[in-house]
Amino acid sequence: MKLRFLFLLFIGFSAIAQDASRKERALRFGMQQDSIYRGSQALAKKRGIPLQQTLGKGKTLTFQGFSEIGEALYLTTESNAQAAKMTKTNLLYPGGTMGVGLTGKSDSIKGKLGMWDGGAVLASHQEFEGRAVAQQTMTGTNEHATHVAGILAAGGISPSAKGMAYEADLKFWDYSNDNSEISTASTSLLISNHSYGYQAGWVYDETKKKWQWWGNDAVSETEDFKFGLYDSNTQTWDRIAYNAPNYLIVKSAGNSRNQNGPASGEYYLLKTSSDSSNKARAKNDGFDIISTSGTAKNILTVGAASLSSVIPTKASEVTISSFTSWGPTDDGRIKPDVMAIGTSLFSTGNANDKSYITQSGTSMSSPQAAGSLYLLQQLYNRLNKNTFMLASTLKAVAIHTALDMEAVGPDYKTGWGLIQLDKAADLIKNSGNAHLLTEGKLAQGATKTYTFTASGNGPLRVTMAWTDPEASTSSALNDRTPRLVNDLDIRLTSGSSTFQPFLLDPANPEALAVRGDNIRDNVEQILVPNTLPGQTFTLTVSHKGTLRNSNQDYGLAVSGIGGPAYCAVTPSSASTDFKTFSLGATKDSTGLNPVFTAELGANVPVNFSFAGSSAKKIRLYADWNQDGDFADAGEELYNSTNTGSTISIPSTLKQDNYYRMRWVAVSGTGEALSCGSVSVGETKDYALQILQASKDFSAVSITQSTAGFCESNGPTNFIARIKNVGSLTQTNIPVLLEIKSGSTLVGTATGTISSLASSRETDVNLTGNATLAAGTSYSFTLKTQLTGDQNSANDSFVLSKTIESPTAPVVTGTICSGSAELSLVATNGSPLWYNGNTFLGAGANLKTPSTGTFYAAFDNLNTTMGPATKAAFGGGTYYSNFGPEPIFAVTQPTILESATVYIGTSGTVTFGIFDKETGELVASVTKDLTATRTSANSTTINSQLIDDKNDPGQKVILNLPFPKAGNYILSHACSNGASIFRSNRTAADTVNAPTNIGYPYAIPGVIKLTGALFNGGEIQSGFYYLYGMKFKSYACPSPRVAVTVTTGESPVVTVSPTGASTVCLGDKITLTGTAASGTPNYQWFKNGAAIAGATTNKLEVNTTGVYTLNSSFNGICPVLSPASTVTASTPLEPLITFNQGVLTTSAGTDIQWYLNDVAINGATATTYKPTANGVYKVKLRDVNGCLASASYGITILAVTADNPFTTLFAFPNPATNELYIGIPNAISASKIRVRLTDMQGKEIKDYRVESRDNRLMIDISGLSAGNYVISFPELDGEASIKFQKN
Repeated sequence: MKLRFLFLLFIGFSAIAQDASRKERALRFGMQQDSIYRGSQALAKKRGIPLQQTLGKGKTLTFQGFSEIGEALYLTTESNAQAAKMTKTNLLYPGGTMGVGLTGKSDSIKGKLGMWDGGAVLASHQEFEGRAVAQQTMTGTNEHATHVAGILAAGGISPSAKGMAYEADLKFWDYSNDNSEISTASTSLLISNHSYGYQAGWVYDETKKKWQWWGNDAVSETEDFKFGLYDSNTQTWDRIAYNAPNYLIVKSAGNSRNQNGPASGEYYLLKTSSDSSNKARAKNDGFDIISTSGTAKNILTVGAASLSSVIPTKASEVTISSFTSWGPTDDGRIKPDVMAIGTSLFSTGNANDKSYITQSGTSMSSPQAAGSLYLLQQLYNRLNKNTFMLASTLKAVAIHTALDMEAVGPDYKTGWGLIQLDKAADLIKNSGNAHLLTEGKLAQGATKTYTFTASGNGPLRVTMAWTDPEASTSSALNDRTPRLVNDLDIRLTSGSSTFQPFLLDPANPEALAVRGDNIRDNVEQILVPNTLPGQTFTLTVSHKGTLRNSNQDYGLAVSGIGGPAYCAVTPSSASTDFKTFSLGATKDSTGLNPVFTAELGANVPVNFSFAGSSAKKIRLYADWNQDGDFADAGEELYNSTNTGSTISIPSTLKQDNYYRMRWVAVSGTGEALSCGSVSVGETKDYALQILQASKDFSAVSITQSTAGFCESNGPTNFIARIKNVGSLTQTNIPVLLEIKSGSTLVGTATGTISSLASSRETDVNLTGNATLAAGTSYSFTLKTQLTGDQNSANDSFVLSKTIESPTAPVVTGTICSGSAELSLVATNGSPLWYNGNTFLGAGANLKTPSTGTFYAAFDNLNTTMGPATKAAFGGGTYYSNFGPEPIFAVTQPTILESATVYIGTSGTVTFGIFDKETGELVASVTKDLTATRTSANSTTINSQLIDDKNDPGQKVILNLPFPKAGNYILSHACSNGASIFRSNRTAADTVNAPTNIGYPYAIPGVIKLTGALFNGGEIQSGFYYLYGMKFKSYACPSPRVAVTVTTGESPVVTVSPTGASTVCLGDKITLTGTAASGTPNYQWFKNGAAIAGATTNKLEVNTTGVYTLNSSFNGICPVLSPASTVTASTPLEPLITFNQGVLTTSAGTDIQWYLNDVAINGATATTYKPTANGVYKVKLRDVNGCLASASYGITILAVTADNPFTTLFAFPNPATNELYIGIPNAISASKIRVRLTDMQGKEIKDYRVESRDNRLMIDISGLSAGNYVISFPELDGEASIKFQKN
C-alpha cells in the first residue's frame, strides 16, 4: 500500500511538473512570436509596405509578417437556429432529446472559449449580456467579429440568432499579433475560433473594381504557392497546439472557390500595388485552395455546408456550399477536417445593440463548429471528474461522428463530413455501451492493443487522432514531403482479416478513398461496414520510426462495439445439402458470405434450396433486441412447416444497424432450434443491415393559421406539417385530421400533398368542417395516409387543445342630426368593422356612410392585400440575390398566412420578418421550392432570368406573424440554386421602370405595404416577391356583433375666450364653455390630448397650448370647439441704468419705484434720482401686460449739486464714467487746474477743466475700478477729495 501511494504521488507531481513546463514553453514561445511580429511591423514600415488594405464590401487585408522567401503576408476575414438543428447542436440544449442540458455555462469551463478576428466585438450587444470580454485595447467595433461572436455565444434573445454555446463566456482579441497572443493564452483556453486566413490566389478589389493576384512569380507564374503550404505560420500553430494539448484551434477553410479572377486577357492588379498584368493564372475553382495556416496538422479546419430546411440524416440531404475551399495540403493531408453550416447564418451585427445581420462563409461555419464542440468539452467534464479531453480526442470525436457528405470515407472537398453533435454526445456518454472513448500514451517502440465485440449498433468504426510535433517548413510549390513527424498506425484484425485506415491520393484528388498505410495524416480511421454482431476484433496501435520526445499522446474513439457473445448451434451430424438462401434481392450460395439488407417495415420474400430429397425443417431467426440469442418474441421469422414465403421486418428497428440473422436446417425428427444441439443438419449466420424505408411518411404537427385554436361551427382550416421519412419521392398523398370531443367525432379536415421528396418536410393546408365550442377541450389526430407506408408508428400525431374564448367588442353606432355619416365606436378595444360582409377598416373609432347593416369583431380578419398575380404588372425578372426588402406598417397584429411566388430555378428560399427599427428577427420560414417558370428561354440580363408570362406561380404557406403594431421588413434569402421573381414594370409602361408601382397597398387600419428598403432608403420602383398575400388576424376571432345605430343630437356650446390669449407667469386664464341648452358631457383637450380630470365646462389655464372642448350628450355626436390658443408669457425683467446720479428703467406701464421694498411716493416715472443709501426697485407692466421688477443697490456718498457751495465736493461718489465737482461761488475762475492721482500718490493726469454751472465734469471712464484722489494745486486752502471708481 505504501509503494502504491508513493507511485500515485509521483504520477501526480510528474503531471503537475509537465503542465507547468508546457505553460512555461507556451509563454516563452508567445514572447518569441511577439518579438517576430513587432520586428516584421517595423521592417514593413521601413520598406513602405502598407499595414492595411481595404478592398470594399467588408474585405480588409491586414499585414501580418513575411514568408520564408520575404513575401509580405496579409490576413483576411472569411441562421444560427437552423444551423444548430442541422448539426444537432440544439439536441444538447436544455429540453433537447439528448437529455444533457448543455449551454456552455459552468464554473469548470468558464472563460475557456476564445476568438481572434479582424476587430472588436460589440460587447454591449443585448445578446452577450456582459459575457463577451475584450482581452486587449481595441478601438471601434467590427461587423465580422460581432457576427462571428454571435454564432459562438449569442444568448438567444432573438431565438433565430441563438449561439451554439449560448451561455458561454467569450474572450476576444483582434488578429494583428495573433501568434504571440494565441500562444500566451493557449494553456487557459479549450477552444478558440479563427475566421480569417492568409490571402492567396485571386481576390476582387471592390474599391478599384479590379481583380488582384496574390501569387509569387519567383515560385510559380501560374499557381499561388501559399495554397496548401506548410510555412512558418502553420508550423507556429502546430507548435502552440503541441505545447497546450487540451487546446483546439478551430479555423475557417476559406472562401476561395468562387474567387476565380478576370476573364481571359483582362488586366488585373498584382496584389495591392498599381502594377498590372494579363498573364493567365490558375483559377481558384478546384482542389488545393486552402491557404496557410489552414493547413496546420493540429487544428480543426472547417468547410461550409449549405443551410437547408432539412435536418440531414444521410449524405444526400446536405450540400456543399459554392464558395468553400477544398484541400488537400501540399503533402496530401486531408483538409478541411469537417464541415459545418456556413450559408445564411443570422447572427449579431454591430450597427447597434439590437442589430442582426445574415452572412455566409466559412467564417460562419467555423464558429458554428467551435461553439458546438465547446459543449462537448462541457459534457466530458461533467462525466469525467472535472477533467477535459485532449484536443486530439475532441478532434477524433468530431471526425468520428461526422455525417459523410460524399462517397464512403474522407475526401478533399468535405473532409470527414458534417459535424453531428447528437452522435458525438452519444459517444462521450457511451450510450448503449456501444462506444469506447479513451486516451493513451504510446512510448517509443511500444504497441497497445484493445479487444472488443461488434454490437451491430451501426458499423464498426475506429478513429485515432494525435497532436503531432511541428514539422519543418517549405516554400516550394506543391511540396509532397510528408509533414507528419510521429507516424502512428492503427490496424484492426478479426480472424485472418486485417482492416487498414482510409487513404487519399493528392496526385488524384477526385479519387475515392481507399484502404492502406497512411503516412500523411495525424488522424486515422478504420471502417468495417458489414460487421456481424458478436464478431470479435483486436485493435493495435503502433508507430513507425523514432518518436520525437520519445512518446506520443493520442485520443481514440470506437463505436459499433459492446455486443454480446452468441450461442452456437451444434448439429449431431453436419449435412452439406445447402444450395441457396435468398432474402429479397440478395442471395447466398455455397462459398459466399453476403451481407443482407432489408428496409424498415418491409415485407421481404424468403427462399431456401437444398440438395437431396430428404425433408428439411428450416427456421430463420433474427436477434432483433441484440441480446445474444434468438429466443425472444418475434425473433423466429420463418418456419418451413407453417410460414409463407414472405417475412415482415419490424418498423421499430434502428435504421443502419446490423442484426444477426441465423437459419437452421435439420433432417429427421429433431427441431431446428436457434441454439444448442440439433440432429443432422446445418446452419449459417449473417449480418442483416436495416435500410431506410422506401415509403414512410411522418405526421409532425398540426396548427391553425391563427396563433391559437379557434371556435368553429362549420368550415375550418388547419396547417399540417408532414415529413417524408422514406427514401423515395411520393406524390398525391392524402392527409386527414380527426377532431374528437372524448370519443365523439366532431369534425374532420383533409388535404393532399402533391409531391414530397425524400427527407423533406412540408406544410399542407387542410380544409373541412368542425364544431368547436369556445372553452371546450378536443383531441386533434393528424394522420398520413400513404398507401403502403412501411412504418405505422409515426403515421399519427395527437394534440389536445382547449378552444379559446375571446371577448366580443362593445360597440355603438350614431348618426348625428343633420349628418349622413355614421360614427362607429368601440369601448373595449379596436375591432374590425364591416358593412354586411364588406370590410371597412379597424380601430376604436370609424366614420362611414350610414347606409347598410354594420358589424364588428375582434381578430376576424381574413382577406388579401396587393396584386393577385404578377400579371397585374408589365414585367420583371428572376434572380437569386435581389436586395430590396418590402416594408410593412402594422397597426393590428396579423399573420401573413400565404402568398403566391414565382420561382425561376428550384432551390431553397428563406423568408424572414424583421423589426425595421431594431433589426431583430421576428419569425422566419424556409421553403424548398420547385421552379414554376415554364419557358425554355434561359436568357439573362445582368445575371437575371427574363420574364415568363406563362409562369403559373405557386402558393406557399408562410404563417409569418406581425405580433404587434410597428414597422417591419420582409427579407428573403435564396440558396441551393433558387431564384425568385419581382415586378419592375407597370401594366401601362412595359419599358421604363416607374418611380411608383402602385404603393401603398393597404388593409385599412390593419397593415400597409409602403415600399421596399434598399441601400438604407425606401424605394417604390418595383413590387417584390409575394403576390396575392393572404392575411389573417394574429389571434382567434371574437363573436361578431351587430351595431345598433341610434340618432343623436350634438350640443351647441360656445367657448370663451377663443382665438389667441396671453397669460402671465403665475397668473391664469379661465376658459368657459356655455351650452345653449341641456347639460352636455365635457372633456377638455390640450394639443389634441385629453386632460385628465378636465370634465367640467370651465378650465383654468396657466401654460402654453392649444385648448379645445369636446362636448356631447352621453358621448353621442360629440362636437369640438374652435381652438383657444394660450401663450404663457414670462415677464421681461426691466433694465435699470444709473447715470449722473439718476436711475432709469425701460419703458412700461404702471411704474412704481421702491426703496428697500417701500414704495416711494410719487416715483412713477421712468427715471428717479436717489437721495439715500439702499436697494432701489422698480415694478412695471411689460409689453405683454405682465408685472415685472428689477433692483439696483446704491450707496450715496454725496448726492446734491446745489449752490451756493461752501466747499468743493464730488458727486456722484462712487461714479462710473463721469465725476462731477461742485464749485463754491467764491471760486470764480472759468478753468480750474485738476490733478488726479492714485492712492499711492502716483500722478495719473494734471490738466485744466472748464467750470460750467458751478461744476466740473471729470471723465473717469478710462480708469480702472478702485479709489483715487483729486486735488486742486492752484486753489489755496482747498483739501483733496477721495472718490471711488466703479
